[in-house]
Amino acid sequence: MVTNNDDLVFVGSPNKNIDEIYNFLGKVNLIESYDKVKKYSQKLYEYFINQKEISNIKIPEGTEFQKLVWAAVRSIPYGETRTYSDIARQLDKPKAVRAVATAIGENPLLIFIPCHRVLGKNGNLCGYRGGLELKQKLLEMEKVYKK
Repeated sequence: MVTNNDDLVFVGSPNKNIDEIYNFLGKVNLIESYDKVKKYSQKLYEYFINQKEISNIKIPEGTEFQKLVWAAVRSIPYGETRTYSDIARQLDKPKAVRAVATAIGENPLLIFIPCHRVLGKNGNLCGYRGGLELKQKLLEMEKVYKK
């Protein structure tokens, strides 16, 4: 997790290296500080252990379109899924499915902005920075996907 002035700005994928952070944020000066990420770690704990929705997360910096897409993804309730087409329609841009998929792929806050809840049009797992195995496990935990 990476914060900037107490705002969460990046959540990395498991088993990835520091390059993942730099790909999203550019060359930044990283300082290790548990105190800065403590409240976000608690939110992840609540999500995984108590299966509780993560709330009160500020939408990170991005283009206006990305922020709209990320807000729409944040609105997907715990235990539910949507398709990329659903998100595009929700934004009144039904032909922007690819743009929606691209914006979702640029989500810097895995799990906090639950892009794992977005599926392909046939309900298929597709595209997830954390890997499809993690996406499947998160959906299984939320009891919305069975292999």
